[in-house]
Amino acid sequence: MQKITYSSFKKEAEKYWEWSEAMPVAPIPPLVAKEGAGSEMRTPIMHFGVILPVYMSVIRYLMALKPKKGMRLIELGSGSGRPLTYLKTLFPDLEIWGVDYSAAGIEYAQKTYGKYGVKFKHVPAQDTSLKSGYFDFVISSHVIEHVTKEQAHDFMEEARRLLKKDGYAFIGTPERRRCQELYSMNPTDKPSLRLVPPHEHEFRLDELKALGQEVFGKNNVRVDALVNPAFMSIFKSSIDRFRPSSPLRKSTLTFAYRTIRDTAPRPIFDTITRVGVKRQMKSLRIDFHDVLLGNSIEAESKKVPDNLLLVCQK
Repeated sequence: MQKITYSSFKKEAEKYWEWSEAMPVAPIPPLVAKEGAGSEMRTPIMHFGVILPVYMSVIRYLMALKPKKGMRLIELGSGSGRPLTYLKTLFPDLEIWGVDYSAAGIEYAQKTYGKYGVKFKHVPAQDTSLKSGYFDFVISSHVIEHVTKEQAHDFMEEARRLLKKDGYAFIGTPERRRCQELYSMNPTDKPSLRLVPPHEHEFRLDELKALGQEVFGKNNVRVDALVNPAFMSIFKSSIDRFRPSSPLRKSTLTFAYRTIRDTAPRPIFDTITRVGVKRQMKSLRIDFHDVLLGNSIEAESKKVPDNLLLVCQK
């Protein structure tokens, strides 16, 4: 498997920041937000600290793999299409596709970014019905946790089916111990106990690696660690606010959060989240630029990473 340099993403992050500043985010329609896309505007803390590290990892791998003209890359769950469009600017010779279950998301992506040469298609990630062995690279950033544990196997099988021999799949997802389990232990994935409402199942490192090995083979899989201390300090301190010393206050705050999480329209939930995050960022003296530059990639170790990048070769 291809080796890369494990280090900070500061160089990749600065380039993305410059591009993003020069290309303002188009407003995210309510239906697109409702279906989970558009983190760049809805929840920028997640965009800079969680979503983008996967793309920066892919950039580093592609730079090492040196893709040739005519090669193809597909993203499973392309959302708004914004980060995928950035990839196209860096690798113009790559034929790049984005697919998503959300008709509204694909319509937004085509309207906003289709002119840059990315091909968008409205199909589910677990069953794209696209030609087998058609792509050299399959990527996915924080999508696999949005399907059930059973559906995740189909997701990985589809990624393998789409790949050519020797092609690569890059699958990014949160590490359960650094996301769901910071809020509540939830071994059966009960909706009422979820930290992030649409997350059907979050993986621990060993579990995700085993899934990759089951589909791609034991010797064709590794897990890279995506780490961001700046993001985690904000994320963890935000969750800690629901765990005050007083049991009564804790239960009251938890009940309020779950009520808003489960009943409020997505734009309202996102707004409340943004306000809360901004307060934490101000108190910690961290801004979005700090969060973006805080990303790095490391080799798998006994240390629990913040997020996971499953790397598989067919």
